[in-house]
Amino acid sequence: MEGVELQQIIDACGATLLWGDPKIKISGITTDSRKSGADTLFIPIAGPTFDGHEFIRAAFDGGAVAALTHRHTDDVVVDHALLAVEDTLKALADIARWYRSRFAIPLAAVTGSVGKTTTKDMCASALASQLSVLKTKGNFNNEIGLPLTLFGLDSSHDIAVVEMGMNHSGEIHRLASIAKPDVAIITNIGMSHIENLGSQQGILQAKLEITDFFRSDSVLILNGDDPLLWECRQKPLYRTLFYGRENPACDYRAENIQKFPQSVEFDAVFAGGCQHIRCSLPGEHNVYNALAAFALAHYFKLAPDQIARGIERFSPSGMRTDIQSFGGITLINDCYNASPASMEAALDVLAGMASKRKAAILGDILEMGEFAPEAHRQVGQYAARSGIDYLFTVGPSASFMAQGAKEEGMGEQDVLHFQTNKQLMAYLPTFLQDGDTVLVKASRGMKFEQICQCIAQLRQIT
Repeated sequence: MEGVELQQIIDACGATLLWGDPKIKISGITTDSRKSGADTLFIPIAGPTFDGHEFIRAAFDGGAVAALTHRHTDDVVVDHALLAVEDTLKALADIARWYRSRFAIPLAAVTGSVGKTTTKDMCASALASQLSVLKTKGNFNNEIGLPLTLFGLDSSHDIAVVEMGMNHSGEIHRLASIAKPDVAIITNIGMSHIENLGSQQGILQAKLEITDFFRSDSVLILNGDDPLLWECRQKPLYRTLFYGRENPACDYRAENIQKFPQSVEFDAVFAGGCQHIRCSLPGEHNVYNALAAFALAHYFKLAPDQIARGIERFSPSGMRTDIQSFGGITLINDCYNASPASMEAALDVLAGMASKRKAAILGDILEMGEFAPEAHRQVGQYAARSGIDYLFTVGPSASFMAQGAKEEGMGEQDVLHFQTNKQLMAYLPTFLQDGDTVLVKASRGMKFEQICQCIAQLRQIT
């Protein structure tokens, strides 16, 4: 963060200075008291299970020079500035909106039901081949994470790439009001959070909120193989570009796809050219992620061969199709999150691996509401058709996966359901053999990283 005066922050969020010097310099903003340091502003956030206001003193002890509060206080904190606001979360957004406006650099935002974090990281890697890029760390994609990402902007950056996530309608609208994207990518419209949004059409409308602050020269980049997104081609208020594998009318097309155990290659075909792309992640679904990244970087007029080098240098964030070897076992750690579409894509990766036995450990896909039984059953049916050898499921909804696999012809002895992670982990020592490949995937709330850690402990890292 480039240094600003406290008075500028006061003006940005409409705060009242309770005490302290408005001319002090702020060179960092945090919502975590443990990360407070010299010249930082601490913004306490009140959550359902904690209240950051309880850590204002700890933030000051850690070096913070100022803090916000929306609670009344009679405690005079000597030598520290304290600002009163109506709501600290709103103030965080207001400050981030003001701070972003200080930089006349383009900002690209990525959202979608599946693949947004991988696409965001690939976009940043492609752009970094020739530009200085600020990107969202991990999945800092909500109303706290996005502002904290934007505070990382400084005059050295040429462009920013941020991720926008949501569970409910209106959330992306608020994020877009802060970041004001010049370009946006929507990867697909799936079933994620359908419990809250009611239908895929509802999900589409929520994702399209990313364009709510577009100008006439803004650009929306869409997956042209997604039927709902393809319908957006008639939008009159801004330009649309499409990428895809199947739709010949897309502006950027993937042709001559080649799949390898730990990578995928293809030719990116576009008006006036063709560029070979190698993505260091397996699975045809990653063709979409890489092609979206190519389309974004090409829109910003980067050289195609440099874009390709940037994409090849990409490495995934933790627990996303992370392939590791553990004492004769190949583990596909993809347990960061899940949707029906990403489950099927991960099963394709598993099926394509060269190994003696292929086992999928799959858990509940959360926030599916009334769609959960049928969606999980269809994933189980897909698993059976994919040709894997074993399917182990964990969780109440995942039991429908087991049913679906058996209905599709997978043997009773090859499909096992467990109620808890602990029960599954107790079974693993008797099952695992050298030469196995194991996929571990579920929604984040299932805590399937416990299963990955169990496998690592059972089989020493090679």
